[in-house]
Amino acid sequence: MKKFILLFAFILANLIGSTLNAFSSPIVDYEIKQVADFQISDGAKTFNGITFKDSLNGVALIRNQDYEFYIFRTSNAGDSWELISEIDIYDRWVMKGIAPPNVTGISCYGDFICITTQPYLALFGPQPPADTGVYMMSYDFGETWEVNNFPEKLLLSSPQFDELGNLYILGTNWDFRKKTSTRKGIFKFSKTNISWEEIPLSAIQDSSYIYNLRIYNDKEYHFNVNHYQKVQEDSLISIIYNYHTLNSGITWNSFEIPFKNVSVKYTSKNVAWFPSFEITEVNDSTIKQEIFLINTKDGWISWNKINIGSFITKADAERIYLASFIYYDDDNIWLNYSGGRQFITNNGGKDWIEFPKFVNSIMQLTPNAGTYLNKNTIFLRNTWAAHLLYKFTFDIATSVNERADELQYNIFPNPASEYIEIAVDINPTVNRGVDEVTDIKIFNTLGECVITTPSAHPSTGSGSGNIRIDISHLPRGVYYLRIGSRTQMFVKM
Repeated sequence: MKKFILLFAFILANLIGSTLNAFSSPIVDYEIKQVADFQISDGAKTFNGITFKDSLNGVALIRNQDYEFYIFRTSNAGDSWELISEIDIYDRWVMKGIAPPNVTGISCYGDFICITTQPYLALFGPQPPADTGVYMMSYDFGETWEVNNFPEKLLLSSPQFDELGNLYILGTNWDFRKKTSTRKGIFKFSKTNISWEEIPLSAIQDSSYIYNLRIYNDKEYHFNVNHYQKVQEDSLISIIYNYHTLNSGITWNSFEIPFKNVSVKYTSKNVAWFPSFEITEVNDSTIKQEIFLINTKDGWISWNKINIGSFITKADAERIYLASFIYYDDDNIWLNYSGGRQFITNNGGKDWIEFPKFVNSIMQLTPNAGTYLNKNTIFLRNTWAAHLLYKFTFDIATSVNERADELQYNIFPNPASEYIEIAVDINPTVNRGVDEVTDIKIFNTLGECVITTPSAHPSTGSGSGNIRIDISHLPRGVYYLRIGSRTQMFVKM
């Protein structure tokens, strides 16, 4: 792998907006390569999921435009893939004029694989009367398949195995138009009894949607409930509850999550995240969009607001939103925001590294979905080119502790018109000041160095240790100031 110094003066050149955050520029070993082209037939493909049973062996589920399912398998940690089987659905659905189901989850336990489905039309209209409640099972890691009818005609999702190999599925008859259901449950297929049993649930209102099922072991599970409450004739709010059991559903504890209309992401049973944003006006034509994650690490007893980044955009620009939240554990998380903005952390959100758009000869589209293999490997893809799979392997060499002796500084005013000043903090451990590092350089969004000035350039401002730089001659726009390995953005007005 080649070593790249991620200088965000260059990284952000292709982004719609530009970050105001002071991101560090760590040295990162990384490699991105195409590992699969799932060309199964002419026409569109949909990547329906990927799952690994260990560090080397995994399967990927691909669907073509005729809703035919194909299974690809790897035995070398995803470096290559081979087609091993198809799931025969033609006679069951296509010949009867029924749209085959959407995949709602894939999970494995050893050689066992389960795929859950719900009818395609159930998302957009009346639930079809036939073939609701279909799941697919393989007992030889994808080589052969059974297409099974669930005991009830329910929309199935969230297949998971516990540590004993028991299978759990979430089932509901949720009506997506009316936002109501009269039947919902967690169902367990016992590996010992070879039969389905229903986990006892607390009473849940019909206007509530159950989701986010997590199985931690054969006794402990949790799920979320979205309760839709009408506030006006055509307006609903979503109130979210968390349900948790330690005894296989005999008793449940529940509490209301103290935020409305949010999409909660869990990385473990007590650690959860959801996106937030704020918009402020810079001037008549420009706004600042700030993106955050709200995080709890103690089961919602307390929560923190984590700043991810700030972007200067035109006032009429599309609002930035979180498109993908991918995680390996509580520490290792990859975020994809609209516009191709990508952030990664390896220390639970204390630091975020912004990666460039992977638009080059290797990857023509910025990824908007992915799956962790381990804390240093993510399989990336773009839903507009779902037949292509990329393997992104990286090593974040600089952590928050390793950066403790680095120079810290702030730029003000920002935005600026005539000059900027740099306020420098000296680390008392190493007693290193700005005059002991390399020259100060300013880059434009094309990566061109437009100003180089000695770091000991004196300030004429109020701060005795500050550095003042004349920027009056620069055109209006976004610029990046670099001292040593630290890069920070400012706006020339």
